[in-house]
Order: sequence, then C-alpha cells, then structure tokens
Amino acid sequence: TKTYWSQIMDNVEDYSTTDRLGRYVYPLWYPRYDAVNSMDFFEPFGGWESVLIKQTGGDVGYCGVTQVDSDYMEDSGTSYYGIYPH
Repeated sequence: TKTYWSQIMDNVEDYSTTDRLGRYVYPLWYPRYDAVNSMDFFEPFGGWESVLIKQTGGDVGYCGVTQVDSDYMEDSGTSYYGIYPH
C-alpha cells in the first residue's frame, strides 16, 4: 500500500522505471483481498500510476485444489487463478 511503501521504502520511486515502449520494468502486483475485479481502489505511489495484477483473494481453492489465489488483470478484463506455494 501507499502507506507501507512510504514507511518501509522511504517513498523511493526507482521501481517505476519504464522501458523504451513505456512498459514498467517492474510491474506492480498488488494484494487486496476484497474479491472485487476492479482497480478503482488504486492510489499512485512509488512512481507507479497503475497496477498490472491485483490479487483479489488468497487460499480460495479452485477445481478441488487448495492454496489457490485469485487474481485480476484489468487489461484482459478477466479473473484467473494461480497456484502459489505458501
């Protein structure tokens, strides 16, 4: 979050560097467990103006698999599930 970024990283903006095509070299993945497929919550910080992936839930389970996180990408307008070791 913007608050944690300011406190922990002293509001460094170096991570928002873009390449020659204007894409973030370090895209922002933002965990926000609210089960909402939207990026409307985002307030720019650390130089980022947008979020690439929002994690909407943790350990939601999918197709009988446990420890699955739900994620959302606004560019695609779809939700997807990822299996991440915990």
